[in-house]
Amino acid sequence: MRPKSIVTFEWLVLLYLAVYLLYAYVTQDETMASLQAQGAALGSGTIITIYAITVAIYLLLVWFISRKASPVAKWIYVVLGGLTLVLGLLGIQQTISLGTLPLILAIAQYVLILVTIWLLFRPDSKAWFSDGRGGVDSDTFR
Repeated sequence: MRPKSIVTFEWLVLLYLAVYLLYAYVTQDETMASLQAQGAALGSGTIITIYAITVAIYLLLVWFISRKASPVAKWIYVVLGGLTLVLGLLGIQQTISLGTLPLILAIAQYVLILVTIWLLFRPDSKAWFSDGRGGVDSDTFR
């Protein structure tokens, strides 16, 4: 049976993805204008594809973490989450300039990422990754 931290992790990542997509929707005009100002020849279809691929990667990671107890997926998620936080904080001035709603959504995303990463290191989660489902069993080396 999956531990409570892993179940909560799964739900909060799904909530994070919903907030991520809402943020993308709310800021789509500003995103396109910014990309065009930088000379990027990306159309809205390309942007939607990037969002879809991002969501698919996160869903795949969540599946491996919460259903297969994969420590590799856990660390990939932690690295991606950490990069998201760092890049988000570096671009916080731009987010502030977008208005109150985008700022609230961005902060919600950062909080959700922090909480989901924290959940992966709770004692019951550690046991989940090391109970033989995805980790190395201590009897392997005897």
